[in-house]
Amino acid sequence: MTPDFNWLAISGYSRGSVWNVPQNKGVLYLRGFRGAYLADDNTFYADFPKKEPQERNIAHLNLTSRDSVPGPTIDSSSASQYGPFVVQIKPSKKEGSYWENVVMEVLDAKTMSPVWSHLFRKSARDILFHPEAER
Repeated sequence: MTPDFNWLAISGYSRGSVWNVPQNKGVLYLRGFRGAYLADDNTFYADFPKKEPQERNIAHLNLTSRDSVPGPTIDSSSASQYGPFVVQIKPSKKEGSYWENVVMEVLDAKTMSPVWSHLFRKSARDILFHPEAER
């Protein structure tokens, strides 16, 4: 839901939708997505799982024109979208584990460019997000 309560995005496992709340109208009927962000410019960024021939990516969908563009692909199975961010945890070494000596990266969901990164030498940390406050 956007802060102004104008847009609502909901997804189940196989189907998802974006609603224009003031008009009580479904604007997009989609396959299921795993994370979402409704930006101020009426662009919907959503984490769509792999479905041949399309790789897993953060798709960009314009809510006004209904145009869609596949966005940057996501290669990591440990990556998750939290609002405007994608967080991924990966081993710091090639054959390392996901439990210690891991790098946590926070990426911008629009561009997949790095926002923050940190090496955790001991164990990986739990993460808590407040997407609306961008924290």
